[in-house]
Amino acid sequence: MKLPCLTLIWLNSISRLSKNSKIVRSQPPRFQICDLCIDCIICSKKLPMSVPFPMANIFVYLLFVSGKVVFAINVASKDSKSEKFYRLLVDLHDRYHAQGLEILAFPCNCFDQRELAGNEEVKKYVQEKYGVEFTMMAKSFLDYNPVFCLGHKSFPGEIVWNFYGMFIFDREGNAADRIPADAPEELIELKIQEVLERPHNP
Repeated sequence: MKLPCLTLIWLNSISRLSKNSKIVRSQPPRFQICDLCIDCIICSKKLPMSVPFPMANIFVYLLFVSGKVVFAINVASKDSKSEKFYRLLVDLHDRYHAQGLEILAFPCNCFDQRELAGNEEVKKYVQEKYGVEFTMMAKSFLDYNPVFCLGHKSFPGEIVWNFYGMFIFDREGNAADRIPADAPEELIELKIQEVLERPHNP
């Protein structure tokens, strides 16, 4: 099945994650197939999107990524690991973006409310503090995030905290790897390098 190059849908669940949201979860979220997403996206084993949740926009844009390796990760700016991971992501972007790496960082307030700010505030904060130039997405609820749903289909296992959901998609859009939450920085870089070096058939 050939996926559309551009799909625009409305995802009502995103509205629950406005800057005034006060969602509190006592248990880690469980992944489920989102019935709000179109079937051809969720049933696919490939990633057909580069900007599913544009910063400060509650529409879902699904754009085909041509020949890019995508590293998707759930982030939070007020977590004890925030500085470590943001500095790592900035370093990875600086060194591998020219080789085709696209980092998609998804802020999430689901875990102990470590991301209370609004979308633009989050973006401004990480740009000023860490010099972020990679793509910052809008805050999302991971259960209904199609990128994490697709990654989870190939690599099951709950995301139990901030920075615990790390998926790599190859240049064809396939879920290529999932990085363990406790992986050292050297292993994260190695796994990204491995996928970047795979042959690509455009």
